[in-house]
Amino acid sequence: MRKNFGAKPITYPQPVFIIASYDETGKPDAMNAAWGGICGDKEISMCLSAGHKTVRNILKRKAFTAVSYTHLT
Repeated sequence: MRKNFGAKPITYPQPVFIIASYDETGKPDAMNAAWGGICGDKEISMCLSAGHKTVRNILKRKAFTAVSYTHLT
């Protein structure tokens, strides 16, 4: 049986998010984050460890860039 649920803000297959930040000297840093997803139609949610350099930069500078990538075959 086929059921149409309409357009929803879901990410399937699960993407990998590339999270980028800058340190205090302006040097860029990036990491990939597999634990994340869309949370509503205008927000994303990510589970990040405070031990990552990128996360420390985000906490210091209060800014980051996130890019989502999904490889479909």
